[in-house]
Amino acid sequence: MKACETVNYHKSKVSVPVEIEPFATVGQITTRCNGAPIITPGEIHGCEHSDRCCKFVITQEVTVAIPIAFGARTAIGDEVVECMLVTNDENELG
Repeated sequence: MKACETVNYHKSKVSVPVEIEPFATVGQITTRCNGAPIITPGEIHGCEHSDRCCKFVITQEVTVAIPIAFGARTAIGDEVVECMLVTNDENELG
């Protein structure tokens, strides 16, 4: 049986809409003291020499742990096709 063969070309544009929505979720924040506090005598504004006020500064080094989970939600819409030229001559597609 004899068959006739042909190759045809169809130029088209295929699109699909994509939506990306980022998120960040904060977990339980914790604080840890590093070492002992440092006590420094000092002048505090509005607390001049008197028997009603003590003057010093307490400094404490701390480490704060802030766990954060990053991600994104995606939604894919319906695909669409824009039909263009149909030909059996590939050179016509440009």
